[in-house]
Amino acid sequence: MPKVIRFLAAIPVLACSLHAASSVPTSGGAVQVVPLSYNFGKQFLNKQYSATTFTVSNVGTGIFSLKSFSVTGPFQWESGLAPQAIVAGHSITLTFRFWPTEVGAASGSLILTFNDGVPTVTIPLSGTGAITTGAISYNTNELVFSNQTVGSQSSQILTLTNTGKTAVTVDAPLITPAVFSFGSTPTFPLALNPGKATQVTVSYAPVLPGTQKGTISFTFGSLPFSGVGLSGTAIAANALTVATTTPIPGPATQSAQYSYALNAAGGTPPYSWSLTSGALPTGLTLDSQGVIAGTPVSTATGTTFTVQVTDAKGAKASSSIFLGVNAPTGANCGQIAWDITGTANPEIPMDTLGTGTYLGFEGGLYPGGSNIEPAGHLNSGITIANGIQPLDANGNPSSTGKYVLLSLGTSDANYEFGRFLEYTSDESTLNSHLVLVQGAQGAEALDTLLGTEANAFWSNITDWALPDAGVTSQQVVAIWLEPEDAYPPGMFPSDAQQIQNELLTLIPNLLVRFPSLKLLYLSSRAYSGYANPVKQTSEPYAYDQAYALQAIVADQINGDPALNFNPSLGAVVAPWLSWESYKWGNGMTQHNGLVWSCQDFRFDGYHVTGAGEDKVSGLLMNFLKTDPTAAPWFYVPATAKK
Repeated sequence: MPKVIRFLAAIPVLACSLHAASSVPTSGGAVQVVPLSYNFGKQFLNKQYSATTFTVSNVGTGIFSLKSFSVTGPFQWESGLAPQAIVAGHSITLTFRFWPTEVGAASGSLILTFNDGVPTVTIPLSGTGAITTGAISYNTNELVFSNQTVGSQSSQILTLTNTGKTAVTVDAPLITPAVFSFGSTPTFPLALNPGKATQVTVSYAPVLPGTQKGTISFTFGSLPFSGVGLSGTAIAANALTVATTTPIPGPATQSAQYSYALNAAGGTPPYSWSLTSGALPTGLTLDSQGVIAGTPVSTATGTTFTVQVTDAKGAKASSSIFLGVNAPTGANCGQIAWDITGTANPEIPMDTLGTGTYLGFEGGLYPGGSNIEPAGHLNSGITIANGIQPLDANGNPSSTGKYVLLSLGTSDANYEFGRFLEYTSDESTLNSHLVLVQGAQGAEALDTLLGTEANAFWSNITDWALPDAGVTSQQVVAIWLEPEDAYPPGMFPSDAQQIQNELLTLIPNLLVRFPSLKLLYLSSRAYSGYANPVKQTSEPYAYDQAYALQAIVADQINGDPALNFNPSLGAVVAPWLSWESYKWGNGMTQHNGLVWSCQDFRFDGYHVTGAGEDKVSGLLMNFLKTDPTAAPWFYVPATAKK
């Protein structure tokens, strides 16, 4: 099973103790560190707990710098940068976690070294490692749903059994993507006694033809995350059906505009819609075109209603739908769509635009307005993927070695990939040689990654993230990158062109830092029209930046020697490039089954949370399990296991 470095903040530490802070006056200011010692309490081996934040403040009138930090004992870095200047009245944070490898008491230290005459601060760390005799097994490695008709639903039973000697607390599962769901029973959390089993109903309800991969993962009171894979194959409907997930995209937000268009499949357009039973949340209506719209006046935990669609030949189909209404988040929740600057025309997703143009630039993910990767480039990627093999710490082939998929990007990428790691944790269908490492960090914009010299972001990856996972820079074979600029210049196309130029510098440097790197997957960011306040990096920048990814991939496909990956064409200076996913969608406008609700984002309307993270992790999981350039080294189908 893959080793995973997970940066989580959702699981409470069992026990802790804090000590008062103290101030150390210096010529450069006065440093205050909180806490000055920390006891992580009892934590079970191999189970991920939340990290602890240490705040370093300048409570004086001058300025000083955190030069470096180090940690001893079974404690791991999660986030924080050094060197970093701290001006008077400001603070920085560092986060670390306890990762016990043995049963019993453990101790260590966090050591902070400063410039400008500030003395070194040593913070005692302690905790207790514990083991449990509980154990969970599943009745299958993967639930497979075959030839499911769009608009229909089928279910299978997943059985969890406690094969250990003590009771295990089972929490509600995480499941992705939205075409998969689990039933209302059993009620979580539940205590599963030794020798006892519980059953979870898992359903598949596709809305588009094709193949979907997913995961259902469980958290436990004393055990690490674990779960099984999900796989579904959908075929087109041959009779009229309502093709939508339930709950429908949302939830809606109180006092903010909502709009969602229901879908029908398998019938003869045009379609006519009506409400046949139940009631929509107050303030919303359903029109004959199937659009649910309006402004909810109050919150509601959930409203269930039945809609009916009638096609041009009089055929009818019905579906029961659930929609909730949540409280305002603080984001700009009424901005459910975005127009092209200076027009009343909505921005069209690039992969829908095709050969159409946006401010003079053609759409499509690949050259010629196409979303289909050119066969020659794809075949090169497949050949590379099939050649990936386990490596030792020096990057040499080894049957007992590992290889790494590393994430890069800013805080949004950190949240998204962190959620992905939760879903992949201990999943039995992933290659046992694979190690997933979180390298995305807050403020890790493109300009911070340029150049080959050392900086705090790269140091954190090479000195902390990779070693904590038991791997080295020489074992990184693939990178998932969601690139962003901290301060993009003006409007399109200058914002996209700057990212393209930065990528032209960054990508060859990646091969210097990671000599075994073969594959680089690029991902655009999600909709950011809900941003509050509107920032330079919100819309239309979030839409525009995908054109930089389109351009850089096209540069390699068209043979730019500065991006050459093929040894037969000259010196190899770059990994093979491709799209992972285009995940921008125009707010509540449905795009390939993807809709971005305000409730998918945090209070700032910019960073995804909860359901938004689920959507991104679902896209990434589906890609890595199905794309022929990723599946050979990422995924071990259940049918191949003995």
